[in-house]
Amino acid sequence: MDLSQNKEMQKEERQNLLWKVLIAVSSLLLIGIAAYFIYQMFTSNPLEGVWSYEDSNLVMTIKDGNTVELELSDYFEGGSATVVMYYEVNVDAKTLTLHMNEEAVKAAEEQSGGNASSEEIRSVAGALEGAYNYNIEQNQLTLTEREYGEQMVFDKQ
Repeated sequence: MDLSQNKEMQKEERQNLLWKVLIAVSSLLLIGIAAYFIYQMFTSNPLEGVWSYEDSNLVMTIKDGNTVELELSDYFEGGSATVVMYYEVNVDAKTLTLHMNEEAVKAAEEQSGGNASSEEIRSVAGALEGAYNYNIEQNQLTLTEREYGEQMVFDKQ
């Protein structure tokens, strides 16, 4: 074997090794990305996002974790208020439970600049407090009150 053939074989061996490493890294990367999306599909909150109520200017922002911001506009004379509520989601049973606390009502009253009293905020936001069955179809969220069966329809923004 002469020197040129030996160099050619070493070059091919390096290229083969490089290709093997490249394919192994690419395969691991693809598997990692697929695993991430599968994990997100099964563990993410399907309700997360900004939803606007069809019948009024109520905007509900469901955040990851356990907080919901309700933007209440046109409910109070001369202004709006944002109330932070807490929620629990059971994805298997498709239920959403909303809870309100007094600190959030007081903060919303201060934020409204005196346009809304705590009683007004409590009556509007308190009407949403409770347990709901939810259904999502084509960017539309339907909340059905578990006790009385009343429905509210929200569109995703």
